[in-house]
Amino acid sequence: MQPAVSRISSIDLFRYLTVSFALFSHTLLFLKSDALSGGDVILGLKSITRTATPALMILFGVMAEIVYLRRYRSDPDRAAQGMISRAIICYICYVALVVLALVFGHVRGGQAIRATLLVAPSPYANIFKIYTFLLPITLLLVQLRARTGLLGPWVVVAGIWLLDWIVLDHLPAPPVFAHFAGFLFGIGTSWGPSILHSLTLVVMGMTLGAAFFSPSRLTEKAEMHAARLWLGMATGLSLLLLGTKLGWFGLHGVLLRIADITQWRGDNDIGYYAYGLLSALGLLFLARSICIIAPQWVVTPLARIGGATLAYFFIGNALLLILPSLDWLPFWGKASFTVAFLVFCGGATLIWDQLRKAFPVLQTPVRVAQQMTGLLLGHRKSRTLSNP
Repeated sequence: MQPAVSRISSIDLFRYLTVSFALFSHTLLFLKSDALSGGDVILGLKSITRTATPALMILFGVMAEIVYLRRYRSDPDRAAQGMISRAIICYICYVALVVLALVFGHVRGGQAIRATLLVAPSPYANIFKIYTFLLPITLLLVQLRARTGLLGPWVVVAGIWLLDWIVLDHLPAPPVFAHFAGFLFGIGTSWGPSILHSLTLVVMGMTLGAAFFSPSRLTEKAEMHAARLWLGMATGLSLLLLGTKLGWFGLHGVLLRIADITQWRGDNDIGYYAYGLLSALGLLFLARSICIIAPQWVVTPLARIGGATLAYFFIGNALLLILPSLDWLPFWGKASFTVAFLVFCGGATLIWDQLRKAFPVLQTPVRVAQQMTGLLLGHRKSRTLSNP
């Protein structure tokens, strides 16, 4: 078992890498450098950027396991308040990005209103919408996990894919609220990963969190070993699925289906979720390697940014909505901008982290969300919770 400090650094580095990949992918979209032309090498590079969304969902599951499950076991009301208040904060961030998209001409008024009502997409904001829905739903998964171990959540995953195979995959997108049907249930080919199918990635993340980030208490070592068995089975099944698809489509066909978001991702194909688990394991290995090899002066600031991923992701996406178009830049200019942009977003996150600690008034939206949640849950007095 790794020491607690090393374990926390690994978690925060994993969070940093996951959100950085997401911002990198969004930056490519901003620079209009996301075309699918080119050979297998180019498609492979673009497939790497597609790790961002499933990795974010798996990261969500990791945090549900290592933060909210432990809160639930000690104080169920506190866990519920934490997850629902976090959902409110994510919705506030989402609405703020929709407003920026409207102000800077990325969407029209009608789409902005529909996006605010959660029935239409908005550029660079949709992950916050996904989290707004996933947090309350994941609270139910956390309750099930506490009562049944990992068996219950994995039974839910099996049920989701059985339902997909028997019903959902055969339903046409409805003429009204097509986006909402795709967003929630994966009906049609307009949205992926859907909220329902994303629970697969959340459970994968919970398993990953239990397998690698369990504390050293003897009472939880048995859970860690069981989680590693579940993770081994999920990894083996994912390798088998992708191997089968490689046999069907060849390397080029698989890379194209991963890189093109209208294919496996838009169709909520199980291959997308298998790839998501394997890519998240790769990011976790990279995070642990950096934690072991890199000097402390590199690890410490990256881990601090990873400890404030909501701010990091919000700042980056807000800037992409505010900045003027830079798609006219040559290749070297786009590459330089991407590196500088990620560094700037990281620096801005560190500054924000210091400011919110120095000036508690900046935490007012968080406290308001927690108080609202306390009232919704019927608590006489809400409690201030630290951010995961």
